Amino acid sequence: PNIFEQNPEFISLDPRRNRATQTLTAESLYNRCKVIVPPFMVEHKTVLDLGCALGGMGHFALTAGCRYYTGVDISDFYINTSNQLLSKFWDKGRYNIVHQDVEEFLDDAIEVGQRWDYVIASGILYSFVDVASILKKISQVTKEKDQPCVQNVVPESLGQNICKLASDIHPESTANSNNSTREKQKTSLKTGQKI
Repeated sequence: PNIFEQNPEFISLDPRRNRATQTLTAESLYNRCKVIVPPFMVEHKTVLDLGCALGGMGHFALTAGCRYYTGVDISDFYINTSNQLLSKFWDKGRYNIVHQDVEEFLDDAIEVGQRWDYVIASGILYSFVDVASILKKISQVTKEKDQPCVQNVVPESLGQNICKLASDIHPESTANSNNSTREKQKTSLKTGQKI
């Protein structure tokens, strides 16, 4: 069952529902979560969501059995609303919403050696000038080097650079990954489609 149809406030309170393109609906958010936060990847894991918005992915991850969810966003509205929504369904001991700039948060986490099992950076890369630096920082806070999930609609040239950058940051993970999966990811990045 679609948890966002059962809990429609994750959609009704989100301003992205009014966008002209890529409009947020219960179906689109649910499908996105199934791909970006697959239950088998987050069950019993710690999850970091960079640019968490209303915490919909957190709600999905917690429903899938994630051990602890951390969401980070800079928007007052998103921070207040995600805290309000998540507190309706989850004990405060299962999640934390941090009001901070993503890059500052990553720098602070790296400084103290904090790491998560699964890191989500969905739809945020376009806001950074130095994408390589952000990807490297994301990799530094991820326990398993092949676990971050980065999803963005990107121009072809940037998509090719991201694929190259991923292999430069963790050549051992890339070398051991399945070639067909890597080719699908490259194709998705080149065409600008969501993975």
